[in-house]
Amino acid sequence: MNSVADFKRVLKQNPLLEVQHHLDKAIRNEKQEIIGYTPRPPELRTVEKIQSNSVCFKTPKGTSSWLKYPKATLCEFEGNDTIHIYEENDRENVCNGIPKVKVLTYKILELNHKG
Repeated sequence: MNSVADFKRVLKQNPLLEVQHHLDKAIRNEKQEIIGYTPRPPELRTVEKIQSNSVCFKTPKGTSSWLKYPKATLCEFEGNDTIHIYEENDRENVCNGIPKVKVLTYKILELNHKG
């Protein structure tokens, strides 16, 4: 994958994905200021519904989780199977003042998943 359009095309192939949430629990310093976040354990997801501006995933618990397609400037692609999604860092003094913070990573594990 090299673009958001490629990611959308892959989603139409009924993939099994692994999702990693990078901003789960806040890490605080001695002044109780947020200085970073710990990630959640990875979860498996399948595509439930595709729309022009978003996609709905089925979670392991059977619930739905929506993802609005990100802007290309907030994405980074790794190989042919991984997309990292960032958001603008509007948090004061968090994550060392870097301009973008990694929020989600989706890794394609299998296409045409029958599960």
